[in-house]
Amino acid sequence: MSVDVQLPQELVATVIDHISTNPESLKACALVCRSWLSPSRSHLFHKFYLSGPQNIFAFRDLMKSPHCTFLEHIRVLVARRYTFYLNDRYFNEIVADLLRLTGIRALEISLRTVYPTDPDAAEHSPYHLGFVTSGVSSVMHSVFSAFPRLTRLDLFCWFDESDTPVIELICLSPALEELCLSSSTGFDAPSSSEKPSRSEAAPPPPQGLHRVELRGGLMNLILAWLQSAEHLGNVDSLTLSGLEYGHENIVRSALEQIGDSLQHLDIVLTESLGQDASVVYDFSRHPSLRTLRICDDGWVNTDNVHPDQMLQMITKIVAPTLECVSFAIDISLYTEFEWATLDNFLSAPRFSCLEKVDFTYHNFRFRESPDHLFLRRNLPSLEGSAKLQIPAKDLGRDQTVAVALARARVSF
Repeated sequence: MSVDVQLPQELVATVIDHISTNPESLKACALVCRSWLSPSRSHLFHKFYLSGPQNIFAFRDLMKSPHCTFLEHIRVLVARRYTFYLNDRYFNEIVADLLRLTGIRALEISLRTVYPTDPDAAEHSPYHLGFVTSGVSSVMHSVFSAFPRLTRLDLFCWFDESDTPVIELICLSPALEELCLSSSTGFDAPSSSEKPSRSEAAPPPPQGLHRVELRGGLMNLILAWLQSAEHLGNVDSLTLSGLEYGHENIVRSALEQIGDSLQHLDIVLTESLGQDASVVYDFSRHPSLRTLRICDDGWVNTDNVHPDQMLQMITKIVAPTLECVSFAIDISLYTEFEWATLDNFLSAPRFSCLEKVDFTYHNFRFRESPDHLFLRRNLPSLEGSAKLQIPAKDLGRDQTVAVALARARVSF
């Protein structure tokens, strides 16, 4: 005797969510019945990649097919090129059909400028990356305009700062909430006489933009734009990496304008900051800070390491809302650091919301050192309160066992 059991759709969705990383199981679930099809497809087709001519043409044909029924399930479109040609028009082939992707909420795309004044620019370029934008600005506008409900944009671009259309492209997504911009400037840059003039005023940022991640040369441009539009007060999450010389003032000014709106801050201390790190990043301006991550790139260049600057920065934290502090540093370069001061400061009652202080090591040799419990010995208060966390992947097997045993002895 067969029994017909109708499971609630919420339960079906929950079950399928648990196998979201198993494509074979998802395919099997999609064939069970009609009610299982949609939640299974939402994971199977969540992210789609466009990387080259063959892939682009195949996707174009799929979008045009009357038998294609999965387009509405695509939420993330990744369009990155690892080679290009000066007159590359492959991406143009699908622009008109991108409007069919009504479910897109996140776009990851790489762009670069190639200047027509150099007929061999593509061959001369040291970085053959991204979709070419020279002569196809209208195409790029059509691409970005195709997704009016886009909430996250990851843009990787190689532009010269004077002619980049990046601000205009960002503003074509009125529902944008999160912006991640990685950029390099100056490659294949023409002379000043060849650069187009851009005297028109920049459009205002998307109203809901609140999370900004900036890496590289266009950091200065974006921060100045957000500041002039008085939008920085809406930003509650900020990531800054690859700060270049001459950007210190705009970064400091931008952080002052963000003030108590900032809840999440992720920064990389670079050589360009020098001794001014604690001035540029004054954490006393952010009393609502919840998470803080600091990466010291001294593991790349030991001349950049200023442990005293790190301590000055940390001890300026005033946020009672602080929940997590993360450090990505080379511990071997911080042997003279005042660990006791850090331990006492972060263990103070005013940080009652603090749940975690974690460290990521850049120096692999430290993991093999017999003194692998260095942090736990030098941060006893954080260790005793179980707030100090070191990912198991940063320790060897023997070290992981030793840490577990040490903690077991403490608990008794």
